[in-house]
Amino acid sequence: MLMDVSFYSVLMSVFWSSLGVFILYRCLKRRWFIRRFGIQILCALYLLCGLRLFFPVEIKGVKVISLEGVLASAYRIVGLQKAELLGMEISALQVCGGIWIVGAVFFVMKWSWGYFRGKRSLQRLLEHSKKQESGILEQIQKQCGHVMTAEVWKSADVDIPMGVGIFKKRILIPDKDYSHQQLYCILCHEYTHFRNRDIETKILLQLLCCVFWWNPCSYLLLREIDQILEIRCDLAVTKVMERKEKSVYLETILRILQEGMGRDGSKTKLPSAMLFQQGKNREVLERFQIVKDAKESKRSIIGGCATAALLCFLLCGSYLFQFQAAFSPPEIEGELTPDDVYLIDNKDGTYTLVYKDKEQMKKRKNTTFRYSPAIEGMIEQGFEVRE
Repeated sequence: MLMDVSFYSVLMSVFWSSLGVFILYRCLKRRWFIRRFGIQILCALYLLCGLRLFFPVEIKGVKVISLEGVLASAYRIVGLQKAELLGMEISALQVCGGIWIVGAVFFVMKWSWGYFRGKRSLQRLLEHSKKQESGILEQIQKQCGHVMTAEVWKSADVDIPMGVGIFKKRILIPDKDYSHQQLYCILCHEYTHFRNRDIETKILLQLLCCVFWWNPCSYLLLREIDQILEIRCDLAVTKVMERKEKSVYLETILRILQEGMGRDGSKTKLPSAMLFQQGKNREVLERFQIVKDAKESKRSIIGGCATAALLCFLLCGSYLFQFQAAFSPPEIEGELTPDDVYLIDNKDGTYTLVYKDKEQMKKRKNTTFRYSPAIEGMIEQGFEVRE
């Protein structure tokens, strides 16, 4: 096989993605970082970290960096030492893997149940809502040059404007009086979320959190990508606006902030794209500042291609090598033959030497060591290899 999944490939995946998320998280605390590198690049870097976490594979021919000491001792304890449970020999690593799988299934099912409950709540909410024939949305679609089917609904049960739906897209707005310009800002924002596929991105990251429920950085990834997507949407909407129009846009956000303070948004818990995320005053202030300070910049095609090439290089480079525990070859008394011992391939670059004779097995412990020319020679001589 060209690709395989092992303990070490998962370990490397968690290490690189977590390191990337943590570094980006710290950098995002500085507004100059966003202004310097652009929100599109930051969004791509976050998605790259998510992609690296979601594909913890080991490529054939990967450069193995063998480490002795703590890593080898830890792996020997959790991965190689086995105990009998229900008539089977299992290791602590296998137990942890089982707990991981059970937890992932539980959280995916829990999220799926909440998602379908949210869809039912949305249907009930729409029964008491009014569908709007909005010429403003048609105007926005013409300006974008990209028509995506969407409906506008007004509801008294909604406190904050939001976009919901993947296949059937709806923009829900509170049953309140908005000026023409304010309504334009709201619909333009939510329609831009649809164009950017932000709801799909959030769903994928939520599922990623369900699978890697034990990794705190996956939740950090979900939390920060939400703010990045909002800033990206703000900048896309205000890119073609004059200074006065920008002021109206920011005033609209401020109004919704005041009206939606301390509320839950709506009765539906579907993944959505909101004009304002409740309870995040610092993030809203950050959005205000970035939109206010945004300057029009023209990025060259060469610069965009160079950035894309760099991101691909970073992603591929993280797969080119991985760390593995190293075990010294065992000291064996006497000459061994295929009739005396057999090898167990642990599928992680190590082999365990097992004596066939029960008396010898009692006297000499089974020993695990890494793949080496000596092992290769034993295999060529006809020593049995079991999995």
